[in-house]
Amino acid sequence: MNFEITFDLRYPKLTFEGPSFKLIMNQEDDDALRAALAQAEQFKNEGNEALKEKDYAEAIRLYTCALDLDPTNAIYLSNRSAAHLSNDSKTKALRDAEACIEHKPNWWKGYMRKGAAEHALNRFDLAKQTYFRGLEKDPGNASLQDAIEDVRVAQEAYSLQLKKENAEKEAARLAQEAVAKAKADEEALLASFMDEVEALEDQANTVKKPAPAAEEAYNTWTHTFHSLAMARQPHDAFQTSGTQLYRVLSE
Repeated sequence: MNFEITFDLRYPKLTFEGPSFKLIMNQEDDDALRAALAQAEQFKNEGNEALKEKDYAEAIRLYTCALDLDPTNAIYLSNRSAAHLSNDSKTKALRDAEACIEHKPNWWKGYMRKGAAEHALNRFDLAKQTYFRGLEKDPGNASLQDAIEDVRVAQEAYSLQLKKENAEKEAARLAQEAVAKAKADEEALLASFMDEVEALEDQANTVKKPAPAAEEAYNTWTHTFHSLAMARQPHDAFQTSGTQLYRVLSE
């Protein structure tokens, strides 16, 4: 079935790409106009059912079909905004909500949709401002008042979460610095230890024929050195044996 009807500029050009027809509507053909709007309502109703069933992609498709026939319908824009938000398409939800307000600025539901999208995007201050604008259109609206409270609670929780995450990051940074410093201190201590070892070895090598006492002291020192070197940490025993060796060699 194919239609083509001329129209004046007071009505937007509306097209629907369905199975086999395209509508170009004009107020001069009331029957065609009513048929198109009825079809748009049918798409909207089917979209509502899909939304109830949580088939968000299908709901979006059906609302889009309705909007193809009636692009300025604030209800369709509001519903598609809700479907986009449920489908985690926050930016698209915001865009439809803004269009809803543009076409029906005195309707509180558009502000409800826009505030919900801003809330989901963590734009808490903007969301509260939007909800208050809605209350200007419909003072005492319980849904808007509840939404404002929800934003306040969410904003506090989000702020606490950010503080917690920042504290954890700072703790991790300090821990890494502590590990790096401990490693540097260990390497510096080992370097100092090895310098002492080399100095005592040089002293020991100056002895041509060590006396029995010197040889025993040297053996004790080397045994202590190798044990502690394997453990990679200086110890009083090494210093004591080194002192004994030095005293014997000096006699």
